Amino acid sequence: MITRIGYLIFTAILFWQCSSSSSKAEGSESTSNPIQKRESSASKKLPKSGIPRLDSINEVIAQDASNVNAWVERARFNLMRNQPQKAFLDLLKAQEIDSLAPQVLQVMGEYRMSLNQSREARDAWSKCIQFDAKNISCRLSLGKLFYTVGNYEKGLDLFNEVIKIDAYQQEAFFYKALILRDFYKDSAKAKEFLQKAIELKQDYVEALDVMGVLMTQTNDTLAPYYYQRALEYSPNNADLYYKLGVYYMNSDQLNKAIEAYTQATQINPKHADSFYNLGFMFIQLKDYQTARDYFTKAIKASDQNYKALYGRGYAFEMLGDVINAKKDYRAALQALPMYKPAGEALSRIKRRENQQAE
Repeated sequence: MITRIGYLIFTAILFWQCSSSSSKAEGSESTSNPIQKRESSASKKLPKSGIPRLDSINEVIAQDASNVNAWVERARFNLMRNQPQKAFLDLLKAQEIDSLAPQVLQVMGEYRMSLNQSREARDAWSKCIQFDAKNISCRLSLGKLFYTVGNYEKGLDLFNEVIKIDAYQQEAFFYKALILRDFYKDSAKAKEFLQKAIELKQDYVEALDVMGVLMTQTNDTLAPYYYQRALEYSPNNADLYYKLGVYYMNSDQLNKAIEAYTQATQINPKHADSFYNLGFMFIQLKDYQTARDYFTKAIKASDQNYKALYGRGYAFEMLGDVINAKKDYRAALQALPMYKPAGEALSRIKRRENQQAE
């Protein structure tokens, strides 16, 4: 059985992605089109869905150089190709045509964010909202920016505005749930809005992921359901298998936990946390050789993994290999000098050696 102490040890690992996770959780763009009022006839030649091909955009520009949408789409295309300078030149052309067009301001904000210029991005999106009172895309972008920098109240106001404009915007419900979770510590309300986001977008992997994490916090038996649904749409997501393993481990379903962690490491051979948790479980099962091997893999995946170094040191100690145990305990202290378990382990070994010498 996994001990209560074991549960506490792994609590920090469990939620390492929430903020982020969850934290790293960008949804799809708004499906509304705030720029329709400004479309020229030539803009209709651009594809209506997906990412336009560069040659298609260039053809539209060649036929009508005053088509602001074409310049904006090419700027966005260049941003996606990590060519911000080309994107900026296209945006300058778009600004010459219509500097207040919402789509120009939206992509200008995206360009500024690509350069980590958050204030300039904020100003562009704020101006967009000022000149297009019902613009959804700029509100979502600005709200996500406020969420990222921790200005939760302003972010929440913007997401509520989006929902008031269009009650089918799953991103707004998703980020509203994150703010309720992170700022207001209201997990029940967060689950409510996550569920709404999932209902609006069945394959919303980020929302399914966060819902699974919230369910895991309370050891809710529905947690695996949300992780497994997310895996249907993202089958090669090692982090999802890892989180599923954490749920099973904390609910003492060891075989399922081992299976989930193993799947995570097969997808990502450098998934250090999965290797570490496997090592921990085999320590609990007193299979010290297997535990040692998993801790070694965790260390290879992340050489400054002080917990894995400590875990392997403990496995060595239980196997009677005191020399290697001390090496790993010292390495753990070198990685994190204030890590008390490693210092206590060295003191324990020293006391035992002194007693044997008497």
